Amino acid sequence: MIQWTIYMDLDGSNARIANYFDVIAGTSTGGLITAMLATPSLSNAKQPCYEAKDIVPFYLKHCPHIFPCRTGFFGWLCKIVRIIKLIIGPKYNGKYLHKIINDLLGETRVKETLTNIVIPTYDVKCVKPTIFSTFKARSNTLMDARLADVCIGTSAAPTVLPAHYFETVDYHTGATRSFNIIDGGLVANNPDHNIPIASVSADLTTEKNLEGLVTIGENLLHRPLSKDDCKINHVRPVPKDSCTLTYADLLTRFAKLLSDERKLRLQNIELDAEGLGEP
Repeated sequence: MIQWTIYMDLDGSNARIANYFDVIAGTSTGGLITAMLATPSLSNAKQPCYEAKDIVPFYLKHCPHIFPCRTGFFGWLCKIVRIIKLIIGPKYNGKYLHKIINDLLGETRVKETLTNIVIPTYDVKCVKPTIFSTFKARSNTLMDARLADVCIGTSAAPTVLPAHYFETVDYHTGATRSFNIIDGGLVANNPDHNIPIASVSADLTTEKNLEGLVTIGENLLHRPLSKDDCKINHVRPVPKDSCTLTYADLLTRFAKLLSDERKLRLQNIELDAEGLGEP
């Protein structure tokens, strides 16, 4: 979000995250965010279907329906039912999540994104990671899956949401490939030391808890820059002069670097078009 507002200040209201990155990657819910930032809009094929500023409101709106949370007597009854369901399957059926992902991404394929993407998943039948990427999709039709299928699969956390099955077809050769995928977080995860365990449960989708997660993220931006200390499994401030920097400061620097790089590339494209570029 902070980077997006900086880009708006530097490059105008049409600035989008996908314009500044050669590759955007994400796992699990990060895979869905990746797709939202890189999937062409139906109204403007040169712009993504979602702006960075819309991501948080999207989750605040839909999370309570993806992971319904009831209180009182019915809340306890639902918890008992979910415990029983864990014996035979996932807690949630995923129908609402599948619908909004299909509505959002439609028939867009992996190779049709505005910039290159990488979304890890895990195939439970093959018992190995399956990485979907624009790079693979361009050279292998069987890896050019619908983005909706990839996002449903990579967000299918074990015991929480059902695994996702789909097939791809090469209409030139008639070859097919089937996928049985679940959450890519099994093989590519990014744990965070700053979020209390009690705040990250899928069952806590109350407005208070979701707003609390937003606050945790916003507060993190203004903390001093730190690094992992493997010896004590914790984070500590970066020493010397760097300790006065916050994560927001670092993102601001990074955004300006990317903005300058994009302007240089656009300038080179214009020179090439005019025949003035280097031979």
